[in-house]
Amino acid sequence: MLRDQLQAEYRNRFAAKPEYVWALKREYVREPAGAPGAHGGEFAKTGTTGQAVDKAAIAHMAVRTAARTHALTGAGGRKVQVASQYFLKGEPVPESAKGLEAPIPSGVEPYHEVAAETLVNAIRNAPEHSKVLYRGLGGDYKIQSLEKLKVGDTVTLGQISAFTESRQVAAYYANRQSLGGYFYELKTEGPIKAVPTDQYTGLEHQEHITEGKFEVVGIDEPKTGVMILVDAVPGVNRKFYVTHERSITLRQVGVF
Repeated sequence: MLRDQLQAEYRNRFAAKPEYVWALKREYVREPAGAPGAHGGEFAKTGTTGQAVDKAAIAHMAVRTAARTHALTGAGGRKVQVASQYFLKGEPVPESAKGLEAPIPSGVEPYHEVAAETLVNAIRNAPEHSKVLYRGLGGDYKIQSLEKLKVGDTVTLGQISAFTESRQVAAYYANRQSLGGYFYELKTEGPIKAVPTDQYTGLEHQEHITEGKFEVVGIDEPKTGVMILVDAVPGVNRKFYVTHERSITLRQVGVF
């Protein structure tokens, strides 16, 4: 079975060379030789023209690899986000953001670009759901763009962004961005197109990847803040409190 072959190739080669999966995806997604509009590809070279292409399996593997590249590779995740900024605008990644000489979070390689394209397309094709999702943001100083928001404003993410069903996980990531600084919470309301990624990454963070344009439908700014006890985040073996200064409720208007 082609699916078994792809899985075996993935297990044997992805850890050492993630670019291989992108090449594999691009090669095997082609139609067998002799099919209308066929490109030939590996099927034509090997003569296995009678075997059906399991496009669903390839698409699943592509999203899995892209999600893992985004979530599990540290700076690589930020590079995927940089690449997604240009893909969403329909622009090529500039040379100044490519290669080893580019400053982090740039240094975008071809497989970061493919990961960004794969995740954006997965979001576009995702069914809507109405789960409440959270994203925590932190900074050493107040984030003026978030301080100025008011109900009725429109927010554009501008890149793929990770949200979570867990308020604790969102608070944990806000705290990682700034210890003892200012913390903000974004919360979604209503239908949203987002791709759940735990099935691909194994992080158990109830993560969803999304992008698009959002309307601000609510702002909660209690005088004492909202204190959240972080004590049940997978992989985190300590307890602490995070106090959000401002909670902003968003409703997705659309994706790009």
